[in-house]
Amino acid sequence: MKTAVITGVSSGIGFELAKALLKKNFNVYGISRRTPKELFDYENFNFLCIDLNNFENLTNKISEFLIKKFNITKIDYLFLNAGEFNKRIAPISDTPISEYDYLMRVNVWSYKIILDVLLRASVLLDTVIFSSSISSLRARKGMGAYAISKAALNMMAKLYALEHPEVFFSVLGLCNVNTFVADNILNLPLLGDFNELAELRDRASIPGYLTSPFDRAEQILLLLESDLKKKSTSGEFIEIRQLLEINRITE
Repeated sequence: MKTAVITGVSSGIGFELAKALLKKNFNVYGISRRTPKELFDYENFNFLCIDLNNFENLTNKISEFLIKKFNITKIDYLFLNAGEFNKRIAPISDTPISEYDYLMRVNVWSYKIILDVLLRASVLLDTVIFSSSISSLRARKGMGAYAISKAALNMMAKLYALEHPEVFFSVLGLCNVNTFVADNILNLPLLGDFNELAELRDRASIPGYLTSPFDRAEQILLLLESDLKKKSTSGEFIEIRQLLEINRITE
């Protein structure tokens, strides 16, 4: 059986990816703070409950769960999907460094810890999928710590790709998906003059503008199954909509 490891498995895209892969008879190892009770209906689902911001225990817990308990030697898909958004939408100068530190820990450094545990244990990684965002490239006032964390994630992925050419690192901009992060972007108070975000909110109110987590998960799996490695470059950011268009043209 193939194996997938998914962070942020309790909701959104992570939850939908897990459910779809379990139906395809993957062994799925889920990691999140909250427990996805519905997934326990599948006998090939295993779960680790942990806060990715808890660095004191993260390395040991990941090692105990994936290496010592289950003796995983190969992972077909590692979805580094968990993520957080800003606590508020405010100017950079009005945002304390603690908020930047928190998002870097959850959105970037927790991914590094998980990757390093697996690489040091000589686990064979086929494809690592980072959940990134166009915010990493397109600067919008108000996106602050979230945008900075995603830009750092992109660079980290490039460096891992250079140092580990045996692994394929897919860095996906998942675009407008109706998730917890999108909910915060669209509903947190705008503590400043953020015209672009106000316009984004207007567009998001149009029916069909936001993609459901179920549909986005299905699209990710479609791309993986249609030889994603030939349609993108390891370690390089690419928007999923661009990949879907490439896939449509080449199929």
